[in-house]
Amino acid sequence: MFENSTTITLPVSGADFDSLVCRIYYSLGGLSYWDYKVKPRGYYLSVTPAKSERPGIRCEWVTDSVGAFLKEVSRKSDKAGREARSLATDALPGLVDRIRSKFGLSPDAVTIAA
Repeated sequence: MFENSTTITLPVSGADFDSLVCRIYYSLGGLSYWDYKVKPRGYYLSVTPAKSERPGIRCEWVTDSVGAFLKEVSRKSDKAGREARSLATDALPGLVDRIRSKFGLSPDAVTIAA
């Protein structure tokens, strides 16, 4: 699913938003000023509801996003990035289910293509 990309968009039906933006990213870790917890250095997956306002403009609801820690690494590398993309494919259905339950969506509202 994340073969050559770190971002995919899943269409959504029956909600106030029309897509879920799924993004793999690398973080240097350290203190999070959002919740004052120390985050490990490594790769993360986030799933964020988004709505296309007009062509070229997408509004992401970052306060409603969910995420997961994928892999701790000492530094960013291509090999670790490939491993994180593989781990993200396994973690994605669980995060999408959390979004479904948070917004009361039916199981067929979001389709995860293989």
